[in-house]
Amino acid sequence: MIGEGVVLIPTLVTTAVPIRTVLEANRDPGAVAVVIGPEGDFTSAEVAQAQVHGARPVSLGSRTLRAETAAIASLAMVSYALGEA
Repeated sequence: MIGEGVVLIPTLVTTAVPIRTVLEANRDPGAVAVVIGPEGDFTSAEVAQAQVHGARPVSLGSRTLRAETAAIASLAMVSYALGEA
């Protein structure tokens, strides 16, 4: 968590939940940080370390996105889920 916010880490790990699910549970998060990983995804150790610090592993859907596309897709999904789009 970042103060009153939520940290999302889009990943391909099987334990990731849809980004919408996390944001629906945090309707007014105050702030949202999205940690975008490298091409080929984060390692499982990196995801685990992020979780230790409060990050929530999320899925951006069934398609594998390039890093620059994942950033744009994440912003669109967060904006939509929070009713800003």
